[in-house]
Amino acid sequence: MTPNRQSAEIARLRRELAKAQADREVLNAALESMGKAHALLEKLAESAEPEPLKDTSETTPSPDSSTPD
Repeated sequence: MTPNRQSAEIARLRRELAKAQADREVLNAALESMGKAHALLEKLAESAEPEPLKDTSETTPSPDSSTPD
């Protein structure tokens, strides 16, 4: 390989590396944002969950009701 071709190849590889590093930074920022969004949505979902309803199908006799002995 001639020195001129080597220089061209090195320049191409440096551009490729710089692009890959920039892409990685963007992906890391997006991943961090997604993690924060996920955590926020979990907190919102937890705060929006209604309290469990009491089961009213089982009625207990009132104290004034009499049962035959």
